[in-house]
Amino acid sequence: NIAHPELAAFNGAKLRSFQLLGDQAALTIENARLFEQTIRERRNVLSLYDIGQAMASTLVPNTILERALELTCQAFAGVVGGVWIHLPEIEKLSLSVLFVHEIVSLELLTSESEVLIDLGEGIVGLAAQKLQVINTPDVRKNNHWTEISNLEIELHSAIAAPITEGKNLLGAMIILNEQIGAFSDDHI
Repeated sequence: NIAHPELAAFNGAKLRSFQLLGDQAALTIENARLFEQTIRERRNVLSLYDIGQAMASTLVPNTILERALELTCQAFAGVVGGVWIHLPEIEKLSLSVLFVHEIVSLELLTSESEVLIDLGEGIVGLAAQKLQVINTPDVRKNNHWTEISNLEIELHSAIAAPITEGKNLLGAMIILNEQIGAFSDDHI
């Protein structure tokens, strides 16, 4: 808005100039938004490329999962992450790979030989059950949140996604961060 103390101070030429300036400002704002969107999408494509390259370098499934989780945690600025494998014969998820600032041995988390959860249990189990990405800005306000024992990190946000082949559930992945609202719709 532009104001002037005199009545009818703006004539046709000045109004056209103001309209042109307004149009230019709108174009500049839209270009900046599109540029930011392009940068985000480029980052996503590069992350997918890195994951694809890592997967192509080995045929060992657990090594592929470890590398995919590590690269995804790096791309999403996740401090903790996990890959869960679907066991269809018992309709449970089994923790396969754990990331806590780096890939770590599952024995650091638990003394049990296998960590199992039901489909629908916890945020990652819910993502697997519903076959959809779940973005949780504050896990403390989510009734599906299950505290992770033996971790000395206070976690606040989570994003979990099913791993599928077509409509078949293969597993699920979860990435966690210490900040509230660390993940946005752009991460989905």
